[in-house]
Amino acid sequence: VCGTVLLDELIQHLTRRTTCTRPRICSWNARWLVAVHTRQAAAKRAAIQAQLLRGDVVLLQETHWSAADAAIWGGLFPQATLVPSLARPGAEGGPQGGAAIILPTGWTLDAADEIVPACCIQVTARPPSAPPAPVRLQSLYQPPDTKAQDADDYVRARWPNPHLDLYVAGDLNTQLTEPRDNEERAIADALHSAWERHGSCPVEHHAATRTGRGGPAQIDHTVVPAAGAWRWATKLAWKR
Repeated sequence: VCGTVLLDELIQHLTRRTTCTRPRICSWNARWLVAVHTRQAAAKRAAIQAQLLRGDVVLLQETHWSAADAAIWGGLFPQATLVPSLARPGAEGGPQGGAAIILPTGWTLDAADEIVPACCIQVTARPPSAPPAPVRLQSLYQPPDTKAQDADDYVRARWPNPHLDLYVAGDLNTQLTEPRDNEERAIADALHSAWERHGSCPVEHHAATRTGRGGPAQIDHTVVPAAGAWRWATKLAWKR
């Protein structure tokens, strides 16, 4: 047994040939992945491992990782490739943000670029398809108290390899289709324009991705190449 996975099951996943016409993506605001020995951390690790074994690219937000944390968590998934954007100091002195992309077995990493420190990491990678055409994947996080500035930094940044298909997913803390105020409307317009320049658009979905005192809100989004966006669907899962 390796963790909660039988060794023969792990070997089957590692040796299975995958024909992938478009990537499977799992995006998750994991809300703090620093500790590794707590029951909550074990559950989160098992959830990530399950997605990787399915062949999903895992995009994480709000990891709060330091360099040491990223190295430790990367070692927990030895069959995968982890690329982080480390957290930054928050307004109250603790870590803020942090994003990461974990490529499952079979994917080949060509390049990694930090688009916005602590908020957006991009990888250029090749899936296990034939032929393995490279794509760009971005994990994007916008903290609620700095989302306007972070969105501006994001759309003004250079996104390498603009000729390749672009996939983005993450927690934007912004409603794109029904902005809640003028600030969100300006952010949504800027993001839509930036993605459009790279040939991509958000996938339509109608479920709230956050609930709380402010009421339900749809603040997590997935962006895919516009030419095939009609073929995509999202599935919402709540994990704690």
